[in-house]
Amino acid sequence: MTTPISSFSGLNSGIQWANLVDQIIQVEGQPIALLKTRETQQTNRKTQLATYKGLLNTFQTAVTALRTGTGFTSFTTTASGTTAGGRPLFFATAGTGAVASQYQVEVDTLAAAAKIGSTSQTSATTPLNLAGAFTVNGQTVTVVATDALNDIRDKINAVDLGTTASKVSASILTVSGTSNKMILTSDVTGSTGITLADTTGAVLGTLGLLAPGAIVTAGADATFKIDGTDFVRTTNIVADALQGVTLTLQNAEVGSQGTLSVSPSSDGALKAAQAFVDAYNQVMTFIQTQNKPSDTSPAPLFNDGMLRANRSTFSGGMLDIIEGSPANATTGATAGFSLSESGTLSLDASKFSSAFAAGSADLRSLFTTTGTGLDTIATSLTDLVSFGSGLIDSRSTSIDTSVLSMDNHITQLQGQLDRRKAALTAQFVQMETIIGRLQSQGSFLTSQFTPTTLTSSSTRSSP
Repeated sequence: MTTPISSFSGLNSGIQWANLVDQIIQVEGQPIALLKTRETQQTNRKTQLATYKGLLNTFQTAVTALRTGTGFTSFTTTASGTTAGGRPLFFATAGTGAVASQYQVEVDTLAAAAKIGSTSQTSATTPLNLAGAFTVNGQTVTVVATDALNDIRDKINAVDLGTTASKVSASILTVSGTSNKMILTSDVTGSTGITLADTTGAVLGTLGLLAPGAIVTAGADATFKIDGTDFVRTTNIVADALQGVTLTLQNAEVGSQGTLSVSPSSDGALKAAQAFVDAYNQVMTFIQTQNKPSDTSPAPLFNDGMLRANRSTFSGGMLDIIEGSPANATTGATAGFSLSESGTLSLDASKFSSAFAAGSADLRSLFTTTGTGLDTIATSLTDLVSFGSGLIDSRSTSIDTSVLSMDNHITQLQGQLDRRKAALTAQFVQMETIIGRLQSQGSFLTSQFTPTTLTSSSTRSSP
């Protein structure tokens, strides 16, 4: 479609009205610009609130670990005792549920995996001309005449897979170029061993696997004593004899005893305390950064009432912990916690470990006793970060509603502004059209009264 010539700005009038229209629209569009600025500010606030919530979630996790005492449930073990030859009898690790105590441990026999060997075969790859079926721990293996020793090995290993695995693996032992033996080994230790049976044919019997002399190693259970009580287990790794303690039996010797000591470890508590300090400082640093004055552009949450209240609550709760209470034999200060003038929390690991050694229960009560500063902090955190109902989520939802409302208002105002621009443009185009017509009429009239026209008229009127 061809643009009418009258729509070109100033073509007839000499007035660049298109620029004038743009300036008018720019001035009248200021409310939209202000709304967009407010939208950006609100979006930035929501982004910073999300960052703050992430820091608070980490802080809440650290607070919970101290408040529930889970950081004080780690234990360490010390194992002593060797065979006459100086080999260790056992070692141990402690986990959840362990209790501080000491035990006498004697290892009489170690658990062993059963192992059975076939008679020697001249080749592992030549067909054995054996056919039939046999079971390995209840799983059926079928052999055909063309199978070599290697093939039988592979078929045995094939039934040692999945949920119904035989728990027996096969391998080939090459003694020499003309001497090859198949070795069956139980995947697990224990006296149950390996159960073999020919069902059709005599493959196992022919290979000598059913003969008494085929046993290389008999499957055996572990037998040991703890404080004089006898135990029998199918494995050398025992996790169900002492609560929270896993024993690993290493060497057996009847009559040789070892001592197992289980004692509280400060490592877990120190790690929990340091995680609390780190999370606390990250939260306080965020609050300080947001409230830092700026001559140019303040932070999105500058002078935010919630952040000011949080800083007061968290620092007040921390002071309660540091000062302790008459009921506490240990205070946060004696446990190595300290607050700097800038509000940064620090932990002296050496003091903390000393307080733990002097009385881990007293140190634990500093954080777990109801009504402490940590309770105050925990309650505040729950109010802040609870999903959906927490203060931060509520504020984020409010921001979303506000931004949506501003979006709708901007759309409405932009529509009005577009119509206003179209109307102004139409008026100026009409003006250009009228001026163009007047200019055409003026040119026509002027052409009617040129000197040539006047001279011709005078000549015709002379006598």
